[in-house]
Amino acid sequence: MKKILIILSLLFVHVGIQAQINWLNTYEVEGAPFVNFHEKLPDGNYFIAFNKSLTGTPSILKVSPEGDIIWERNLGLESGRFMGLRFTADGNMVALIKALDLELIKMDLDANIIWSQAYEYDSSWSVSQNQLGVLSDGGFLISGQIQIGFGQSSDMAILRTDALGNLIWEKQFFFGIDSLAEREVANFAMELNNGNIIVAGKLLNDMAFIQLDANGNLIWEQIIDHEGSSYEVPTKITPSCDPNLFYVSGFLSINNKLRPFLSKMDSEGNEIWSNYYGAGTNAELTSSMHVLDDDGIIMTFCNNVEDKYSGLVVKVDAEGNELCSFVFDAPEMFETRPKSINEEPDGSYFLSGYVVACENSCSDRQIFAMNISSLCANSQEVCISTNLSNTLISDNVMEVAPNPSRGDFKLSTEHARSGVTLIKIYNSSGQIMLIKKMNSLEAGEIISFDRNKWRPGLYFVKIEGHKSDQMIKVVVQ
Repeated sequence: MKKILIILSLLFVHVGIQAQINWLNTYEVEGAPFVNFHEKLPDGNYFIAFNKSLTGTPSILKVSPEGDIIWERNLGLESGRFMGLRFTADGNMVALIKALDLELIKMDLDANIIWSQAYEYDSSWSVSQNQLGVLSDGGFLISGQIQIGFGQSSDMAILRTDALGNLIWEKQFFFGIDSLAEREVANFAMELNNGNIIVAGKLLNDMAFIQLDANGNLIWEQIIDHEGSSYEVPTKITPSCDPNLFYVSGFLSINNKLRPFLSKMDSEGNEIWSNYYGAGTNAELTSSMHVLDDDGIIMTFCNNVEDKYSGLVVKVDAEGNELCSFVFDAPEMFETRPKSINEEPDGSYFLSGYVVACENSCSDRQIFAMNISSLCANSQEVCISTNLSNTLISDNVMEVAPNPSRGDFKLSTEHARSGVTLIKIYNSSGQIMLIKKMNSLEAGEIISFDRNKWRPGLYFVKIEGHKSDQMIKVVVQ
């Protein structure tokens, strides 16, 4: 295997905003890899799941948060497409593979197989990519569709297994009274806080939701059709910081252009808000979303312009407001297709996917991983946490040095402040770590802080005064 390191000063392009790129690596592996998704491990490393061709050998590339290769291994199957990869509560991983049958494979963090279970289904049963849910009892949910008749129609299909992959139940659902009349797909299933199961899918051109009890019995069904949209596909559900709420991401068609969307919903299927993003983009494929500590969302998409794919990253606050979006391309590559994104402890973001070196569906593909230090870096009004939601980041009037810091750091301000001023330091969860009271604050005055009692991570230094508040981020290593 060959790794290529590319150092960039600017990869993202957005009017008035830049994101600092720490590194971007491409990895040449055997075959023409299709990256499906990645999963972050408890030790901070990543499993990048890929096939050596569209349905070739399912394999895993383990890399460090810095992008260094730890190992590459396959799962012992000659063919079969990766359809899901999830971390389990007992510290292992489980993978879902679609070959002739569905196969659920449990492995340790060195990709050693613990057990595997095969579910025999004919070609009428298909599963959506990255649609493997993990249950609180250690079991799993698999969602997809069953073709009806001559394949023009389909019903939603859900499987539930125990922690060893043994099938507990299989359910099939359709809306209306005629299963043969409609095409329905279950794109994702997730367990709610009360033990019920929410399923997101599509009915013809609309979003469709059902809620089941733990035994797979239908509680309610809901169809959502957004005004102005001619086509809607939900592709993923993820929990909100509020256990009674969840997010749904996907894409919809507005004026014949596909746009990424995000909805926030309650456990009864009521939509709290919905929005679409990326003005001027054509986000044909929804790749990944990650919930931030402040209940905001960071999402990645494949952006299609004249049949050329670029990467698209969108950052959204907890109310659905777009903070910033970026379209990017890997250097010297014809297409860039990000598949997953995660937040790192220092506030940066880790992305992975694959790149294509030439036009016309060529097979010259490589895996990529990258790290960006910030998003919305120059935005003047970015809320950062539910506990700090009324405070604005303002990098132009405050300075922390050194940042990142391995020891003490110093704070200085551009403008003087009269009257009592409070300096507070929060951790990434919004907990106050230190309060310092100043009777006044002079322009250029330097204030020293000792971080010896703090763990490495992301912190926020906030200055509170009678007129305005400012805040700056600092990374402690």
